[in-house]
Amino acid sequence: MAEHNNAGFPLSYCLLMTATAIEAGRRKSALTAWLKCIHDKYEVKLVFMHVNKDMAEIRALKIIWNSKISLCWWPL
Repeated sequence: MAEHNNAGFPLSYCLLMTATAIEAGRRKSALTAWLKCIHDKYEVKLVFMHVNKDMAEIRALKIIWNSKISLCWWPL
């Protein structure tokens, strides 16, 4: 974990490679396993999570934490 402006960031996400996971469900499985490790090791309790409408991330977050999902919105 790293800290910036009093917020924690799991640096292990930088090492998680899912770009080549093209089989159905493989990316969600990798993200779920990673999130479970973060949950179990650091006992993180999420209230909400802000994501870029990535369905694999949303599904993995719903499996590990049933937190509120907030989506990015880029006005044109």
